[in-house]
Amino acid sequence: MKLNSPTSTPASRKAGFSLFEMLTFVAILGIMVTMAVPVFGNSQGARQAKDQRNAQNLCSLANAANAAGFNVTTGAGDDVTKPVKLLVDGITITKGPLKNRTFKVPNMSFEDMAGAAQYLEIKNGDLAYSPEAFVR
Repeated sequence: MKLNSPTSTPASRKAGFSLFEMLTFVAILGIMVTMAVPVFGNSQGARQAKDQRNAQNLCSLANAANAAGFNVTTGAGDDVTKPVKLLVDGITITKGPLKNRTFKVPNMSFEDMAGAAQYLEIKNGDLAYSPEAFVR
């Protein structure tokens, strides 16, 4: 008498992938996508979004420095590159409750500063973000 167990015969095994194999595939695919995104992320739209985000960050930092007692637009006239350079290099507050606090945008290249500057203007003595790019 021959016992046929459903788990012991090769014909009863179902074809397919195990959970481990699927998770490994998804992990490898995720790594490949993260390596490919920077290559394809150099499009005009991505650059514009980055420049706008940098401009917004610079405005937020300028407002914070202004609230701490340091106006970044003093002596700049209509030239936004001077306050941008100040914020990238760093501003240290010398008096008040935020004494010795440094306001700085780290790791911003010259190209990033120039890109962000096209979305900035000086209005009423403050650095202001404008979502439309200016032609200077």
